[in-house]
Amino acid sequence: MNEGQQRQGNGLAGNNTTQALIVRLLTGRFIGEYDPTLEAVYSYQVPLPGHTLPLQVMDTAGQVDVSGEGRERQVSWGEGFMLVFSLTSHASFAVLSHLRRVILELTPGPPRPLVLVGNKADLTQARQVNDDEIRYLADTWGCEYYEVAAPEPWQVVARPFLAIYQAILDSRDSH
Repeated sequence: MNEGQQRQGNGLAGNNTTQALIVRLLTGRFIGEYDPTLEAVYSYQVPLPGHTLPLQVMDTAGQVDVSGEGRERQVSWGEGFMLVFSLTSHASFAVLSHLRRVILELTPGPPRPLVLVGNKADLTQARQVNDDEIRYLADTWGCEYYEVAAPEPWQVVARPFLAIYQAILDSRDSH
């Protein structure tokens, strides 16, 4: 994180789908089993040529707190948001609109950068969410969309994290 303790990124549509990506980013390893009920904030310095990318990611374990105070805590600190869903679960995709509404309600000012991430792209036989639905949502929200699989190489898994970071930097420059 930078010296001003500004937090960047937010993985709100969490479950073991989100945890697998975060662990892959942080450790370079793929671990298939996680506790899908644990909320956590992860801090990491992503090494890039010539500098490092400070990143803090909140994984809500798929639970957006129903009380206003809890939701505020989960959302208000994010400068950008990465909504992660499983390509093998239409239910995880369906919750994204609700999560975006929560984000818009609790973040004053212009909309904050958002990236959609479909995980488990390697499980093509089990896929339940089609490309047209995802592209429509991404186009409607004006955000980028990535498909990844946690077992893929680190550089592939890192792409959406780097994209949200770049979107945050671009947003700062435009304000």
